[in-house]
Amino acid sequence: MIYGLGQRLFRNEEDALDFVQDVYLEAYSKRDRFEGRSKYSTYLYSFALHRGLNRIRKTKNIHFEEWKEEDFPIIEEDIAPPDDVAPQIIREELNQLPESYRLPLVLHYYEKMSCAQIGASLSMNENTVKSYLHRGRKILKSRIEARQHEIE
Repeated sequence: MIYGLGQRLFRNEEDALDFVQDVYLEAYSKRDRFEGRSKYSTYLYSFALHRGLNRIRKTKNIHFEEWKEEDFPIIEEDIAPPDDVAPQIIREELNQLPESYRLPLVLHYYEKMSCAQIGASLSMNENTVKSYLHRGRKILKSRIEARQHEIE
C-alpha cells in the first residue's frame, strides 16, 4: 500500500523504497498521535500521502501557475484516452509528463482525491487543479495517440 503510493509519487523504485522506510520510521516515532478515529491503515496511508507530497514540494520545487477555468473549458470526451490502450502504456506516458500535470492526475485517478482535496494538499485553488487535470489529460491523450500511430 505505502510502496505503491511511493511508486506513483516518485516514479522509481529507489525513491519509493526510501519513502516507505522514512514513512514507517516517522509513523512509529509519532504513534502516540494516532487518536483511533479511523483504522490505523487509513491513518498510515494519509500520513504517508502528506509526507510524500511534502517531500515532492521540498525537493522538486514545483511551480504551479494560476489558471482560470475558462482558459480550458472541460469536455471529457475530447480528452479521454482511447478505450483500447493498455494500462501499462498509460502509466508509462503519465510518468513522462511534467510534474505539475502528473501529480494532480495521480492524486485524482490513483489516489481518488477530489479537486478540493488536491488543491488543499498542493496549496492551490480548486479551479487551478481542474485546469491542470484538464491540460494533463489532454497532453496524455495526445502522447498516447502518437504512440499508437508509431506502432501502426
